[in-house]
This record gives sequence, C-alpha cells and structure tokens, in this order.
Amino acid sequence: MLVDRMQELDSYDERESANQSRAENLADREIPLFLALRAVKIGAAG
Repeated sequence: MLVDRMQELDSYDERESANQSRAENLADREIPLFLALRAVKIGAAG
C-alpha cells in the first residue's frame, strides 16, 4: 500500500469570548481533528 494523498479537514468554529476561548481557537487551528488519507495498492497480487 502506498499513501498517495493526505488532507487535513478543517473542523473549527471561532469563539468570541473570554481567554479560554482564545486558547481553544488556537488549539483548534493547530491540532487537526480529521485527516483524510488515500492509499493505492502497489505490486503484484498473489
């Protein structure tokens, strides 16, 4: 198997209150919750 494509899917909403929301917004942008992978089979099938 060969992974030939990888894509991070955005899943965050901006919050508009307090300091906790600022930290949550930063974490949401930095840590992907969903990662899509596409793989193909290579080589001979036995």
